[in-house]
Amino acid sequence: MLKPGCYICAGVDSLYMIVRYVISIRHDLDTAKKILQSGRPYLEEAGFYSWAFTPKSLMKLFKSSNLQVIKVIGKPVIFTHEAEPLLQDPNKAKELLELELALCEEENIIGYGGQLHIVAKKPEDPSSLVSMRGSA
Repeated sequence: MLKPGCYICAGVDSLYMIVRYVISIRHDLDTAKKILQSGRPYLEEAGFYSWAFTPKSLMKLFKSSNLQVIKVIGKPVIFTHEAEPLLQDPNKAKELLELELALCEEENIIGYGGQLHIVAKKPEDPSSLVSMRGSA
């Protein structure tokens, strides 16, 4: 339960990154299509199905719970394993971090982050909930 005027922060798995992983590492197009359609990847090491979200589906979930979305970011959006050589040089690592921080809020690519993080607020005035539900 969240008190009026308070904030909630959450981190979730990114659906697009999971699909990318299934295609690029496991080369399994059928599973990738199923995950993309259902949003439910199977976590073999844990033995259960999980939920994964797109930025749009995550915002929709929070708005349907009468919360005002403040910000959604993806992290990391730069694929660090591909940029590993840059991390060996402290100056380049700093530049890479600055670039990541600039890109993690870019709404056109945040879904490629491994994780999506959202900040939302419960309105102070319950009457504002009706108008928020109508806006997408």
